[in-house]
Amino acid sequence: MNRRICIWIAALGIGCLVSTGQAQTAAAPKNLSTIHNVEAPSATDRKQIDDFIAGQLATIVSGQPNDQKTASAALLNEVAAVNTVGWSTQYLETFAASLNQQAQAVLKAKPAAPVRARLIVGVAAARVAASTKSFQLADSASVLLNDESEVVVLWGMKTAKYVLPGLISVKVGGKIPLLQQMVATGLKFPGPVLTEAYQGLTLEPMDIQNPANARGAGPQITAVIPSVQALLAGRVGAWGAAVPKQVTDEAIGTGFLVNSSVWKLQSQPQQQLTVQIMQGLLMKASASFAVEADKESLTKLLNRLGSGFSVVATSLTPPDTNLDNAATPVKKINKGMNPAQAAVACDDLNSAINGMALMQGAPPFAPAGTGPTTKPASASSPAAPLAVTK
Repeated sequence: MNRRICIWIAALGIGCLVSTGQAQTAAAPKNLSTIHNVEAPSATDRKQIDDFIAGQLATIVSGQPNDQKTASAALLNEVAAVNTVGWSTQYLETFAASLNQQAQAVLKAKPAAPVRARLIVGVAAARVAASTKSFQLADSASVLLNDESEVVVLWGMKTAKYVLPGLISVKVGGKIPLLQQMVATGLKFPGPVLTEAYQGLTLEPMDIQNPANARGAGPQITAVIPSVQALLAGRVGAWGAAVPKQVTDEAIGTGFLVNSSVWKLQSQPQQQLTVQIMQGLLMKASASFAVEADKESLTKLLNRLGSGFSVVATSLTPPDTNLDNAATPVKKINKGMNPAQAAVACDDLNSAINGMALMQGAPPFAPAGTGPTTKPASASSPAAPLAVTK
């Protein structure tokens, strides 16, 4: 969480209440602590949950400052992940469904509820989503992502990150508007929100870097590939004279796409687009490296791109030795390197990319928001326009 977001949270007076790793020590309400382990919550149990959430939210929205603090602590303590170990899945699912319904009433209220109240709702939603990994809070995540306050949006993205895998499971093959919303919101807020968007869209909660986890995540991986590509393409398109904020976050997206478990699930056109996006980032970073005083972020991105192309090279059949060899110098670029030397390394890799058998006949690539473009010829030569892919 960056400094600006932390200042927001401190100013709103909730401080340590929003730490996902630390919970307040207030005891759970007696009427809920007796049903945490219930396997099939009854109508009476559900009403207890509804009444508890309704009471806390009402106080958070319109109570006196001290009462608001107490209600916030009670709600967040109840759903902090550290407290929910051993609780029944059914209880957590019931709590999530109730919070989802009641949270939306707060978030959609006219006139708008105070930012502090909306933020507490967002933190609670994210905590429940993290504890349950349930899709129940998808609607609340969507509303939070539309909030006008960036700090509230951040917790909406955290919520979306945890609900997405379950949401895909219940909508296999169907449209999932939350994916497009996560992309658009990530592009709108380059910073912690963008980082969370990348983490969510690359299925961080499922830990697919572990091949064993990836084997059971085929539907989720297939569903998110276009959205990860869309977020990356939007970031390439946003790269103008200045280096975009959070530029090293792009490595989260590219690292996901070249992961062997993900690469093999991409169609040939998707693999081509992955390579084109990475190529676009490569040449944008190479051009900026020549003029930027602070080269640390660019160096990290270039190194990760070089490593990514090496992974692609070895994933191809047969392996592309030329691409792998050309990627090696880019992996070794450092912030103290002569910019001309770095440009040569990037240009050599760019030429190897253009020569890939996979890329022969690939349609033109137009990064989102840029209009007609082409694959760059070199770091120092401007690209000639090409028709936008239909």
